[in-house]
Amino acid sequence: MSFQDKAQGYVANLDKELSKYPVINNFEKQTSIPKSYAVLGLAASYFFFIFFNIGGQLLTNFAGFVIPGYYSLEALFSAGRADDTQWLTYWVVFAFFTVFESLVSAVYWFPFYYTFKFILVLWLALPFTSGAQIVFRSFIHPVFGRYFSHGSKINAGVSDKTFKGTNLWTSMKPQMQLPNRQTSPDVGVGMENYGWDNDSGYELTILGHEDGFRLG
Repeated sequence: MSFQDKAQGYVANLDKELSKYPVINNFEKQTSIPKSYAVLGLAASYFFFIFFNIGGQLLTNFAGFVIPGYYSLEALFSAGRADDTQWLTYWVVFAFFTVFESLVSAVYWFPFYYTFKFILVLWLALPFTSGAQIVFRSFIHPVFGRYFSHGSKINAGVSDKTFKGTNLWTSMKPQMQLPNRQTSPDVGVGMENYGWDNDSGYELTILGHEDGFRLG
C-alpha cells in the first residue's frame, strides 16, 4: 500500500469519526468544506502557532485543560466507568507533570518547549495512544502505590480477636445456635468449642471467663 493510499485511509477514518458530531456536520453543509480537511487545516495552523511560540502557552494550556476537561465532564455524565478511569488517570499524570514543569522552570531551559509539551499532552490524552496510562503504570504506581494499597484482606479463618467483658459470655451464650457443638471438658471451665463443616472450614472457640471471650 502506497503512502497516498494510507493517507486517504486515515482521512476516511477521520471523516467517519467526525461524523459523530452534529456541529461539525452543520459546518460542512454551510461551508461546503469537507470536515476532515477543515479539521486537519485547523490542527496544522494550531501547531504552527505553537511551534513559533505565538501564544504557545495559551494554546498548549487549552489543549491540556479545556479539551480533556470537556471529555472528563462527558465521562462523568455517562453510565460507564471505563472513561472515568481513563480521564482520572490523565489528570493525575498531568498534575505531576505540571508540578515538575514549575519546579525546574522548563520553559526557560528547553528550546521549543511548548511544541514538546503540546505533543506530550496529545500523547497523554488521546485514547488510542493511552500515554497517561503508560506513565501511571510505569512511574507513578510503582512509587506511590504502596501508600494507597490499604485494601482489606479476608483471611481463610477467623483471626485471633479478644473482646473484653465479664458478662459478655453470659449474654451471648443463649444466642449462639451453631451446629456440631463439641464440648471439651479438659480445657477448663467455661470453654466450649463450636465448629461447623462447610467449605470455609471455620472453627469458633469461645472462652467464657473473667478475662472475656476469644474468637479463634
